[in-house]
Amino acid sequence: MPDALTTIEPIVTTRVAPPGVPKMPDDLRQELGWHRLFLLTLDAVLAVAPTPGRNANVLLSVTTYCYAAKVLSSGDIEEASSEQWDVAYIIRGRTLTAADVRRFRRIYRPVLEQCLQRVFLDAVRMRLTPHAFETDLDGWSRKAVEFAQHRLKLAILMDTATAD
Repeated sequence: MPDALTTIEPIVTTRVAPPGVPKMPDDLRQELGWHRLFLLTLDAVLAVAPTPGRNANVLLSVTTYCYAAKVLSSGDIEEASSEQWDVAYIIRGRTLTAADVRRFRRIYRPVLEQCLQRVFLDAVRMRLTPHAFETDLDGWSRKAVEFAQHRLKLAILMDTATAD
């Protein structure tokens, strides 16, 4: 019997790329590189959440970055914070636990979703010509919403599966 992730994932990722446009990779670091994804994440956090608190901004940055890089479970984010230098760079020596990530996601889910949408839109904008992006801005905006909602659902699903 296939698990929930394998049945959900192909459905949504095929919807993200319209005909004629190459599909975005699951891990946006593959498309953008870690540095550019990091900068897009910081831009999104500053645009969406004007300093709700320094610790909240760090958590928003690290969860947005990790979800965009398809590091989805809270345990994997905790592990990445000590083992992956790009994630460790974002948290700057703070201790991050899986419980912190889950609690943050529950409290700031709408803000996190907005940041993911913005990162996705900016990634698409960088990939397309300005004319191609602007002519279907509504379509890309809908796809950004789908991308963000899907990543959040997968993160919750991963945490639920880990808890069982």
